[in-house]
Amino acid sequence: MLRSRTFMAAMIVIPWALSNVANAQVDPKNANPEHEQIKKQADAAYQQRAFTQAVELVSKVIKENPKDDVAFYLRGSSLVEIGLQNRDVDKLRAGIADARQAISLNGRERIDYYLPYLFGMSSLAGLEDKPEHANVAIQVATQVIGLPNVGTAQSANLYYQRARAHGTLQDWQKAADDFNKALSFNPNHLGARLGAGHAYVRMEDFDKAEEQFDAASKTFPNDPRVYNDRGTFHQQSKQFDKAIADFTKVLELDKNAHYAYMNRGFTYMEKGDPKQAEQDFDRALALQPKQPTLYSLRGTARLMQGRVNDALGDYKMVVEMDTKNPIARGDLAFAEFFAGDYANAAKSFASALDSPAKLEHLRPWLYISLVSSGQKNAADSRFGSGPSGDQAGWDWSDRLLAMLTGKISDEDLLAAVKSDETRVKDAQLCEAHFFLGQKALLAGDRAAAAAHFQKAVATNADNLSAHRGSRFALQRLN
Repeated sequence: MLRSRTFMAAMIVIPWALSNVANAQVDPKNANPEHEQIKKQADAAYQQRAFTQAVELVSKVIKENPKDDVAFYLRGSSLVEIGLQNRDVDKLRAGIADARQAISLNGRERIDYYLPYLFGMSSLAGLEDKPEHANVAIQVATQVIGLPNVGTAQSANLYYQRARAHGTLQDWQKAADDFNKALSFNPNHLGARLGAGHAYVRMEDFDKAEEQFDAASKTFPNDPRVYNDRGTFHQQSKQFDKAIADFTKVLELDKNAHYAYMNRGFTYMEKGDPKQAEQDFDRALALQPKQPTLYSLRGTARLMQGRVNDALGDYKMVVEMDTKNPIARGDLAFAEFFAGDYANAAKSFASALDSPAKLEHLRPWLYISLVSSGQKNAADSRFGSGPSGDQAGWDWSDRLLAMLTGKISDEDLLAAVKSDETRVKDAQLCEAHFFLGQKALLAGDRAAAAAHFQKAVATNADNLSAHRGSRFALQRLN
């Protein structure tokens, strides 16, 4: 697999709101008037996505009455949302625990209490990469769906939550079936409508996906989430002008939707307009100045315009904000390499490569950075004579490293480009000629290096760092 890219897909899909998860119905009998007022305030805060405020409000109620099922339900719903929003496993687990408590107190009468539990379990499966949590959610949802006192609205929400769990397991057909089942109970269920669209995208049934997104836009013409999600579909299906129109519609409905600026900028970048993309990333950063992904994307847009020093500033910012992210460290390394700062590029590549993420595709880049910065002994010490084992088991980065270390010839490397898929073949040719060009540069053969870099650029594999690096190398040679 070819992964020497300086950016990854960064489209944001807004999580579908939990239909009727909060919106608590309070039984006034023997109720504490002060507590009831607080719970109403917490419910209103939840509906406005002020989840922390909702937690603070009902925590007081729970402290004074640890058997208040509505309070546990509200706090559980809010904590699950906070946990998913911040990728905070502890908050997510706390929300699940609160939902369980609400169920144990009054779950037989109030089926809605299962919703934050199901939502939390499928979300936990994704965050912890443990499919067993999603399987539990499916089992529980199936049991609750079969209860005799489940109403129409509750059935829609339960099928929706079971669909989400199937989606977490990447069982997209079952997810689509359950989203459609939810819609049979409630045709205006926004989450199920958008969920079905995304499930069909994952199954590459783009006609059905478009039907779902278009239906959502007709039913909810003033909801920015609809146009954002349809925009991601249009972007993924390479309908860039339609995607840009959808994200622009989001901004007409919500001028502070930073994610729409980000998604539109990413689309402009995919369309080949990095200057316009940078402007959108600037607007998004004005709204969300502490978002490292935005700095990374803007850095890539600047690289695409040949402004390597400006890009370096952005990538350094990402590393400062997200110090443990090996992808960010790798992006910085690429920019340092393009700027000709091979010593620091070597340090950054080594840091990314030595992380638990095991970014093995960076090995050829680290090798060439070390040799280019006068650290041939360090390169030989780390990589020896190249990859070990039988060549039949080598991946593409093994072959690149083998060529650089002299284990195979230049001709052997080019002969290994045999993919039947044009995109992969062009990408391999791009990387092969880039590293052959680097090898020629180290040997002092500038003419041969330029010829290889020109062949790399001619592949038009412009999403690869090797393609970008070849263009920067030709600028320096000229």
